[in-house]
Amino acid sequence: MSHYREPLIRELLDSPRADFSLFGIRGASGTSSAVNRIRDASDDALDQVQLVDTYCFRELRWERGVVRTAIRGDFDALVLEGRIYTLSTLLALIVGRTLKRPVYLWGHGWKRDEFGIKRMIRVNYYRLAAGLLLYGDKARERAITYGLDRRKIDVVGNSIYSMRTLRDLPYRKTRSDNGTFRLIVSCRLTPRHHLELLADAMSDLKETLDIAITVVGDGSEREGLVELFARKDLKAEFHGAVFDEARLAGLYRNSDLAVSPAASGLNVIQALGFATPILVPDEDPAAGPEHEAVVHGRTGLKFRHGDSRDLARAIAAAAEDGESLLRMGSAGRKRVESRYVAEMHAQAITDAVLRTLCHPTESAQSLLTEEEHKRNS
Repeated sequence: MSHYREPLIRELLDSPRADFSLFGIRGASGTSSAVNRIRDASDDALDQVQLVDTYCFRELRWERGVVRTAIRGDFDALVLEGRIYTLSTLLALIVGRTLKRPVYLWGHGWKRDEFGIKRMIRVNYYRLAAGLLLYGDKARERAITYGLDRRKIDVVGNSIYSMRTLRDLPYRKTRSDNGTFRLIVSCRLTPRHHLELLADAMSDLKETLDIAITVVGDGSEREGLVELFARKDLKAEFHGAVFDEARLAGLYRNSDLAVSPAASGLNVIQALGFATPILVPDEDPAAGPEHEAVVHGRTGLKFRHGDSRDLARAIAAAAEDGESLLRMGSAGRKRVESRYVAEMHAQAITDAVLRTLCHPTESAQSLLTEEEHKRNS
C-alpha cells in the first residue's frame, strides 16, 4: 500500500470487467529505517483497502487472514504477492491446490539468474500457483527456461501514474538554450543507488561542461551526499522527497537528462512518463524490471555499470545532441503510455486472470497481438 499504488487501486476498483476486493499492508518497502521507508498511500486510498496485520521474523512473514480467505473461497481468483518467504502465501497456495481454488502470484519472479537449491525452491513454490503475473519480460523468459509452464505466465508490467495524470501535465518539447546541461536524479537516497558515482562523473566534466543536477528524494545518505557535492564544488539542488505530480513535472521539464546510477526501478518509468530520457547502467544486478523500458538510443542511454568515467562520457555525449534527447523523451513517453500507466497495468492484470480462468490451456504468448510482439522484440 505504497503511495505509487494509488492509481492502480483506483483503476482496479473501477474495472467494469471484474469485481475486485483489495487488501494490503503498510510499510511495504521492507526496510526498518523510517527515513528510507516508502511513503504509504493516502488515507482516501487506504479507506478502500482492507489492511492486513503482518507478523515478521527476519525474512519470514505471515499475513493474517490470507489463509482464512483461501479456505473460505468466496472469490473466483485470489492474487497474492509472490514472495517466497511469506509463509501464509505458501499455505494459501497449498489450500488452493487442495480445494481447486485458483491462487495467483504477482511479483518480480526472477530479477537475475538463480541456481541451486534456492532456484529449485522458488520453481516449486511458483508451480503451486494457478498463474504468475510478472513485472517484466526477462522474468518470464527465466521462468520458462527454468521449466515453468509458459501458458501460466503473463507479464503485467508496473505503473506509478495514470495516463490521465500524465496527459494533464506539460513536458519539454523544445531544446533548452540557457547554456547549462541539467541532470535530474529521482530515487531514495540510500547506499544501493550509488549517487557518489554521479558526483565523480560530474566532477570530471565540470571543467569542460556547464553542468548542474537536481536531486529528488530523501534517505539516510542525504546529508552525506549534500556534503559530497559541495566538497566537489558541483551545482546541485536537493529538493527532498517530492510527491506532487505538477511539481515533479516542472522539475523534469527543466532537466535535459535523467540519470539513475544504480538500482533503477520506478524512477525509470517516472522519467520516461515525463518525457525525459534516462541514462542507466547497462547491466545492473540491483535493477528492477522497469530497466527493460530503456532501449539504448531510443528511450534512453546506457553506460558501463559502476564506471564513473563511462558515465561521464555518456553525459558529455548526450549534452552534444539535444535533438536526440527530445526524440528519445518523446519515444519514452509513448512507451510508458503503451504499457506502464495504471490503466494498462490494471488491464493486464485483469486480462491475465480472466484468460487463465476461462481458457487455461491457451498459451499466454500466443494471445499477444502483433503490435505487442513488435513491442516486446
